[in-house]
Amino acid sequence: MPPFGPHESPPPYSAVMEEPLNSTVHKLVVAVDFGTTFTGISWVSTEGAHGKTLDDIHCIRDWPGPGRDGDYSWKTPTRIAYIDSNGAQHNAWGYEVTPKMNSFAWMKLLLDPAQATQYDDPNLAASEGTGVLSKPMNKSAVDICADYLTEVAKFAHQSLARRISIEVLEATPIEFWFTVPAVWSDRAKADTMRAARKAAVQAALRFHPDTQISLIREPEAAAVATISYLTKGGSQQQIKTGDSILICDCGGGTVDITTYEITGISPQLTFEELLVGTGGKCGSTYIDREFIKWMETKFGSAYTNLSWEKRGPASRLMKDFEGAKRDFGKSNDTSMYWELTALMRGAPDSRFYDQEDGIVNVYYPDLKAMFEPVVKKIIALLQSQLDAERRQAGHATIKTMLLVGGFGESAYLNNALRIWCQARGIRLLCPEHPQSAIVRGAALSGLHNIQPTSRRSRLHYGWACHEAFDSLRHHPEDYTSSRLVGECMYAEFTRYLVSGRLLCTLRVEAPSDRA
Repeated sequence: MPPFGPHESPPPYSAVMEEPLNSTVHKLVVAVDFGTTFTGISWVSTEGAHGKTLDDIHCIRDWPGPGRDGDYSWKTPTRIAYIDSNGAQHNAWGYEVTPKMNSFAWMKLLLDPAQATQYDDPNLAASEGTGVLSKPMNKSAVDICADYLTEVAKFAHQSLARRISIEVLEATPIEFWFTVPAVWSDRAKADTMRAARKAAVQAALRFHPDTQISLIREPEAAAVATISYLTKGGSQQQIKTGDSILICDCGGGTVDITTYEITGISPQLTFEELLVGTGGKCGSTYIDREFIKWMETKFGSAYTNLSWEKRGPASRLMKDFEGAKRDFGKSNDTSMYWELTALMRGAPDSRFYDQEDGIVNVYYPDLKAMFEPVVKKIIALLQSQLDAERRQAGHATIKTMLLVGGFGESAYLNNALRIWCQARGIRLLCPEHPQSAIVRGAALSGLHNIQPTSRRSRLHYGWACHEAFDSLRHHPEDYTSSRLVGECMYAEFTRYLVSGRLLCTLRVEAPSDRA
């Protein structure tokens, strides 16, 4: 892909967006779900697009590396180990990263460090410097994200070339759609675009000159995928026009809660944002941090003195714990326990540790205690959305909730949310393969240009102005001084857009660059 030029990316909220490529031009739509813990890619050709559905979206599943769970995985780990520290011939990424490598993970959250909500994991900042939420000394958050996306881009290019040939790939315009959390700041969205553009340059790949890069909100992509799936074949029994649908997108690092009203299903899905969404940094990595705290409490220096290859994100210990997280909640047997591998010197034999075999035993009550804080935060987010609905509409209108995202596959979370929903007369639906809903929905949205017909402003927008202070017209509390003009001034902030205001949309709200 050729360089984009020296100019800065446009603001994430542009009033007039660049028109999409001519709908009559054959192109490829490629979606990139750049996640905190895992990253996925899907693609679809616009050839014969009119009749294409979610089933026609292809997902890359043959990721490189020895650490895959089976031959095909929906996503690859968002993890990179640089060539100068891993003893390999190239940067290792995804499943290529081995426990012995000095790797970096969770770098996506570094793009939005200042954004904080009451629902964030309070221990998030404490993770910095532990191989997650950290970066090399000479690199910024944009740099490390771009480096990882560069490796992803190279592999995706190879994968597409195998499917459609390198000649067709280089001659076909591509629309890239990168997903971003809805609750992210404008700065974080702009930095995501900068990382994507920088990765395109670093990958040094040849693409058609009309190739474009855009952003799409993760809940919007999830809505497109799940509603399309639930209404495929013309069936409107589960979802129908006029329904209010709450999207609960639970990922590795973030949770997004957004509510839409379905305004049309056939011939094309249309929906509008009903409420200002909410969310926080309280995804499944919250449980990882609770587990690390538990290990430190139970085993002290015997655990903390372990080498990075034995306790880092790519270690056998954390892979075993990932399996325990996925399994937890499938049985109500409270006597169950999970065996994790960790050879710790100095850790005495106990019910929690088998010294001879180097096995850590995590019992049901302990694992439940690791899940409970994040589940409570997710439920608090959901309740805040229902409260906002009642304040705005005066009564309850939400009758359906769609649970998506990688963490949405958790049996324990699913059971907890089902109980919460049943108590409020809400139907909980979880689509097939929830971890791929966002990346497939982003591609389908790009293919058919599906987007909300309106959104809610998340911030106040306006401008500040000053004029000479007049004691007859101005209130004393508005008195200020200006260093620029050296006189007493009256300061005023004029709002032209109020948070929560409904906005009509012409194009998916995102920076968009022609490559």
